[in-house]
Amino acid sequence: MEKAKLSKKKIKGLITDSVKDVMGKLDLPKVTKKAKKIVDKTSEKLASEFSGIIDKAVKKQKKILKSLAKVEKKLIGKAIKAEKKLLAKTEKVQKKLTSKAKKEEKKLAAKATKAKTAVKAKATKAKTAVKAKATKAKTAVKAKAAKAKTAVKAKATKVKSASVEPKVEK
Repeated sequence: MEKAKLSKKKIKGLITDSVKDVMGKLDLPKVTKKAKKIVDKTSEKLASEFSGIIDKAVKKQKKILKSLAKVEKKLIGKAIKAEKKLLAKTEKVQKKLTSKAKKEEKKLAAKATKAKTAVKAKATKAKTAVKAKATKAKTAVKAKAAKAKTAVKAKATKVKSASVEPKVEK
């Protein structure tokens, strides 16, 4: 319906041809000029009406698609912002935990050899935990973003499939 637009002339021609075919199939006397004139006028009026209806439907569909695109763009933007915020928070947490582990390591390094090895073990364990948490948080953020994008696409598909396209018979 987008590119293959029906003009009033085409619609009028289709209607006129259909009426003439039907009149030819009926067992009526020969068609007069007056009857032909009436058929032409009514065909023209019908074509004008149908053309208006089709144009309104196309405009409505374009408007719906445009608003869907705006909504989709906003939702994707929000999902991206949320993902960035979560990534920034995880980086801050990781930095804090890493700095705490380093401070703790420096304090305990002054003690005996046994204490040194214990502190190093704790620091290593803390770093691993921080990295695991950061990885887990990043994965969760990506999953939320993917879920949001999927939801937006599903809504767009649902609205697109719900929009009405007028059918024109040839």
